[in-house]
Amino acid sequence: IGVELNGGDNSVVQKDIFNKNNISVYIRDGSENNTIRRNVIVNNSDGIVVDGDNSQIKDNRIENNNGATGVHVNATANNTRVVGNFFIKNIPQANDSGTNTAWNDTTRGNCWSDLRTNPGFPHFYFINIINATHNATDYRPCGINARFTGTAKGGLIKIQDFTSFKKNTTSV
Repeated sequence: IGVELNGGDNSVVQKDIFNKNNISVYIRDGSENNTIRRNVIVNNSDGIVVDGDNSQIKDNRIENNNGATGVHVNATANNTRVVGNFFIKNIPQANDSGTNTAWNDTTRGNCWSDLRTNPGFPHFYFINIINATHNATDYRPCGINARFTGTAKGGLIKIQDFTSFKKNTTSV
C-alpha cells in the first residue's frame, strides 16, 4: 500500500506519484474528511480504495490500474466526491457501492478514456455499481483524446491534444 489512512481524519494526500502498488491510496473505514488530489496513480492493482466517509478525490491522473479498479468506493463509504480526475485505461475505470457518492459537481465531472464506449455516451458516464441500489453516474463527463507527455514540478500533468465532450454533444 502506498498510503493508508487508518483512523486519520482531515488528511491531504497531494502531488505524489504512486506506481506499482497493490493499493496506491487506501482510506479505511473510520477515516473521515480526507482529500486525495493532484496525484499521479499509475500501474497499480487498485488505484484508490475508499471505505471512510466524506472523502474528496479530485484532480488526479488515474491510469492503467488493472488488478481491480482505478477507484473503488466501498459500501462503508458515505458522501464521497470524485471530481476532476482523468481515468485512463483502468479495468474497470471505477466501482461504486457507497452511499451518496457524487461523480460530478455543478461545473465539472471526470474525464474518461472510454467515454465513447460507455452506454451513457455522450451525455453521461455510467459507473460500475456493485451490490448497490443507487445510481452511480457522472452527469458532466468529458472524454480523453490526449497524449500525456510526463509530469512537471509539483506533479502537474502536461497534456497535449485534449478534447472535451460537453453535455448535449450529438456528434464527435
